[in-house]
Amino acid sequence: MSFTAKDLIGLMESATPEEIKTIKSLLSIDEKKTKAPRKPRTSKSKATGQPFDPSMCFARCYAVQDPEKFGKDGDKAEKNNHIGLIDFQCTGKTINGTHYCYRHGGKGQPAKKNVCQESGELFLGDYGKLDDDGNPVSLPRPENPTRLSSSGKTHKYLFLDSMDADLEKGSQEEEKVLKSEKGKKKEKSAPAVDKPITFEDIEWEKIIVSGDINDLPVKTLKLYLVKFDISTKGLKKNEKVEKIIEHFDLNKEQEDSQENQEEAEEEVETEAEEEVETETEEAEEEEEEEEEEEEEEGEEEEEEEVEMPVEEIQGVEYAIHEGNAIDLETDTVMGPVGDPVASTDVSKWGENVPLHLKNLTAKMNSK
Repeated sequence: MSFTAKDLIGLMESATPEEIKTIKSLLSIDEKKTKAPRKPRTSKSKATGQPFDPSMCFARCYAVQDPEKFGKDGDKAEKNNHIGLIDFQCTGKTINGTHYCYRHGGKGQPAKKNVCQESGELFLGDYGKLDDDGNPVSLPRPENPTRLSSSGKTHKYLFLDSMDADLEKGSQEEEKVLKSEKGKKKEKSAPAVDKPITFEDIEWEKIIVSGDINDLPVKTLKLYLVKFDISTKGLKKNEKVEKIIEHFDLNKEQEDSQENQEEAEEEVETEAEEEVETETEEAEEEEEEEEEEEEEEGEEEEEEEVEMPVEEIQGVEYAIHEGNAIDLETDTVMGPVGDPVASTDVSKWGENVPLHLKNLTAKMNSK
């Protein structure tokens, strides 16, 4: 059954004004099939106050909210005292069937900077746990946590939400945490009259740096010399002072060098572990993307494998599937077909009538 110019005129006469307008612009029709956009990939963030996620490393981490104000590690104001911090769950990927990443014990031993040498545990503990029923439960953050480093230094940590709103002055709690040791030493520097002065009563670093050591009596200087078994036989007071300063500077230099070396090693170790984690995550993302692409290709192949008979309707070939005509070029479902197919009333195809007319025009022009 062919479609003639007479049929076209009849179709135009029975069409509504809107359909006529659509038919006139049929040469600009574009009904190509498009894929649904891929869902955007979400990323894990280091945000404080988030619920516990058992799919990530269980450990708690800290970061400095304002590195410019407090320093990269929060110790700009005073070394080994870290302030202006926020805490969050580690975003690392768990490994070796554990609940932890490389940095927090997934490989057997956590990085030194995450462990207190006194307790042997993660000094910030875990961010959460699973209860007896397997449900995720968040754990409270330790109050005023401390960490004893391998060099014997005590590091103190103060979080932003426990500090006063005026961060320049700090809160009373900050003053208490950061100056408690100074207060103890100050009390010791003024011992009772009936109590003899001991080596621990003297703030040796302070009096050496200030030069006040020159004002100390020989009896007090002897406390230091005996403590470190420094021989000063036959030396005058000023020579004993020089011996003390020389010994102190040498020990201080060695301690600083050891601590700096340990911190450098910890930083290198952390960077290496973060690099491994990043590479692992990137590889997993690439693998996921490849799997998604393979699934999409598989779906397309399945669609292509469906065998559909092809029949003519008014001289235009359409695939017939489940009682509908399918446009061969655009895969558009045109509308229901009649029985027999040649008797199909295309005016029932509604908004797809212009596409049918376009196909008719193309068919006539090709002759």
